[in-house]
Amino acid sequence: MGPTTAARTLLESAPKWQVSREVDWWRLLFYLGVPVGFVLPITFDVMEQSGVLQGSIFHTGVIPDARGKGFGRLLLRESVRILVDGGVQRIYCDTDETNVPMIHLFESEGWGRLPIREVPLPFGFTPGDMKKIKS
Repeated sequence: MGPTTAARTLLESAPKWQVSREVDWWRLLFYLGVPVGFVLPITFDVMEQSGVLQGSIFHTGVIPDARGKGFGRLLLRESVRILVDGGVQRIYCDTDETNVPMIHLFESEGWGRLPIREVPLPFGFTPGDMKKIKS
């Protein structure tokens, strides 16, 4: 669907997932004047019963040519700082179970693992739809 349409669709879907996005929290990372990555921290609209404000690194990415150079670590640390400064007391990060580099990054930064779970994909896809797309 193209990067602009994909980004617009992703960002417009946030209310459906009951999250709040603070645009001034979003970060683009540039290296030598070229964008190499981004991160979108968010908060969840529903607090835990204890009143704890929760957040997540909603989406992050580093362009393929810039991977393995520490940019993902910088983005992860910056997003955590932003969320903590914003009053978030519990932060969740997740990734696809096949995204070994991101799992390694989370673990190397001290994040623990929760049980693997299936979650709905954005844009209304279901896991069965992915088989249809690949064929």
